[in-house]
Amino acid sequence: MGTWSESILADDDALDVVRHYRRLYNQGMDHAAVRHALELGWAEAIADSDDGPVFWFAVAAAQWEFGALDADLLVRIQEIAEQGRGLDRWREGGPSLLAKREQAVREFLHVVRQRNPRPKKRTVEKRHPPVYLPGACLAAELGDGTFGAVLVLATDDRHETEGFDIVALLEWRSADKPPLRTFRQRQLIRPDADGRLIPVVRKCFARFHKPVRGKLTQVGQLARPESEETHLRTRFQGRWQEAITDLEHYFGLRS
Repeated sequence: MGTWSESILADDDALDVVRHYRRLYNQGMDHAAVRHALELGWAEAIADSDDGPVFWFAVAAAQWEFGALDADLLVRIQEIAEQGRGLDRWREGGPSLLAKREQAVREFLHVVRQRNPRPKKRTVEKRHPPVYLPGACLAAELGDGTFGAVLVLATDDRHETEGFDIVALLEWRSADKPPLRTFRQRQLIRPDADGRLIPVVRKCFARFHKPVRGKLTQVGQLARPESEETHLRTRFQGRWQEAITDLEHYFGLRS
């Protein structure tokens, strides 16, 4: 845990607690459920004589931010302050730092005892699920009007807000859109074409599909393709446009 000043949230774990509180609340959980989830996740920290007070101050700060500070939590942090708990790391910094921390705690309690006059509202985080199903066969319009071929190998929808389509770039360029046999054969581009490292497989953020959707046409759908695990763990990820740009580099349409 990193502590870098005397303020209530001057601690890496305190900031993590507040961020998690905001995220869970904005995802639709009520305050009681969010608090319960955090107490389960930080159970080990709560039991620690130094980290426990930091956790409770952080939860109180997050609840007050939304105008929903639990009465029992207010009592708890007041008791922590009165008993001088959780001050060892500031005490180690010397009398001056300890005095500043104690003053910060007093000021924090003064604030949270009052109702927040401008509580934050829930902000619904927009989710961006994957755009296609695994096996989607895409014709990608390149810069000179010809078409490349992109096969969706798999999707990743595990993140709270970000979905990914994991795509393979195929060996195809023509004035015509690629036929289904191109995708069935699945001949991947060569990653070292012309001495340039070009990703064979990349993860494309779903949120960045809209700007290029006019360049991508689904021409078919295969059964879920078998893919090597190494391909699905590709380190290349970014916007959909980058997949098209990769094909343009590969076929010599970009320098």
